[in-house]
Amino acid sequence: MTRQALPESLVRAFPGRTWRLLPASERGAHRVARAAVDGNILYAKACLDPQGDVSAELAAIRAAGSTLAPAIVNAARPTPNRRWFVMQAAPGRPSGAWSAAELGAVAKTLARLHRVSVPNATPALAGGGTLASTLRSGHVAIDKLRGTRVLDAKDARVVSAALTRAGRPVRELVDLEPQIALCHGDVRSPNVFFAGPGARPTATLLDFEHAGRGDPAIDLARACAYERLSSHRWFVLCDAYAEAVGDDATVDRAISLAPAMALILALQAARFAVEVLGGRIASAAAAAVARRLPEIGRRVETVVGELDGARVRVRLQTRRPSGARGHA
Repeated sequence: MTRQALPESLVRAFPGRTWRLLPASERGAHRVARAAVDGNILYAKACLDPQGDVSAELAAIRAAGSTLAPAIVNAARPTPNRRWFVMQAAPGRPSGAWSAAELGAVAKTLARLHRVSVPNATPALAGGGTLASTLRSGHVAIDKLRGTRVLDAKDARVVSAALTRAGRPVRELVDLEPQIALCHGDVRSPNVFFAGPGARPTATLLDFEHAGRGDPAIDLARACAYERLSSHRWFVLCDAYAEAVGDDATVDRAISLAPAMALILALQAARFAVEVLGGRIASAAAAAVARRLPEIGRRVETVVGELDGARVRVRLQTRRPSGARGHA
């Protein structure tokens, strides 16, 4: 990361240090850099937007504590736009495909996270902090994709019908009062590091950028969808979580939500790609998003087929179609 790319207050806090820029995530609202400081490897996370603020993420990491998340070693002083923080390297490394032992470690770490006190300023979980709002976010994404002609009218109706059917078990649970917890929001392989013996690993969560206040069942269902867990591996994760919390209620909600969640996340990824490539969302990784358009489109088509046996066509392209309506 160049000196110009870092907030000046961070440069002053670590004089003479060389920060190496890491590849941007597709969300691209922040950049992460690595440096050696006094024999330790540290990571800096900074907003690209000069008016950006990492306060909510910083509060979530501190609430989780250093046994569940990387330890914070320095941060910008509280200001209207706190733009950066520095953390220690997390122990261990990520795993490409979680083993049964690693699934158990993820479940235990999530169970502990969901028991911590939620910081007062924690926003609602992006993409829906309740079962009902999660389902609504999927239908909103369908409307946006139809508005930009990524889905034509017929295909939009098919996708909406598939989501409605997948969400029926969820609607039976929406009136129940779930536990509201601090949720990570983005539990997937790159954001989980494992350390310790292979038979009994521990899991540390990284990247709390999407953390928020919500139903813990959403964290479980998102992990299942992101990792595309088989039925057996999904059972292992849920069983370990239920054992860790001593209650089946959250797992029951997660199991009901999981089929719809797979489609919702695929739709949200397609909507995000459209908004990045249309210039509505600034991202440092727009080129990476463009390269993944075929994969993103195929994922929506595949999930609809798995849920409903229907065939749809997702028309993602690098340039916004002429005459397409803008987003609200």
